[in-house]
Amino acid sequence: KFGLDATELFIVQSVFAFWVVFLEIPTGFISDKYSRKISLILWLLLWGIGFTLYGFSHSFLWFLFSEIILAIGYCLVSGTDSALVYDSLLYDKKESLFKKISWKINSISWLAEWIWWITWGFIALYGLQIPFLVDWFMWFMAFIIALFLIEPPRSKLDPQEGSWIQIINTL
Repeated sequence: KFGLDATELFIVQSVFAFWVVFLEIPTGFISDKYSRKISLILWLLLWGIGFTLYGFSHSFLWFLFSEIILAIGYCLVSGTDSALVYDSLLYDKKESLFKKISWKINSISWLAEWIWWITWGFIALYGLQIPFLVDWFMWFMAFIIALFLIEPPRSKLDPQEGSWIQIINTL
């Protein structure tokens, strides 16, 4: 329906995985050095663009391009969401609750995602673009929330030390 055969589908997914592995640390560095909020907003922008392109793609190259954008966005949120929760708990002097809260957040997220993918499949019976439009609406709501997010104060990476040195030290 979308114009991909099985080989192209596996290549597209492999490209996503490659970029996630390649960009995981540099994007985490953005979150640590600059701002968790900026990282989340960039994730949501790229996620919105990626899924919009994905929803209207009809060729292998467009799917490939969409997956690269989605991979960059995925890396921007990976760890940033947990770090933001931890920073907030640390600010309130409740960091001992992190494991418990993190477990609850992950459990609810996994359940919601499982429910969404089943629902997505049923909605797709009426048209493959409809689930992407629902995703876009959910993305838009998250984007609005992220714009008004207030980050707790925290110590950031030393601005005097060069960025590449900090990335190497992180590795």
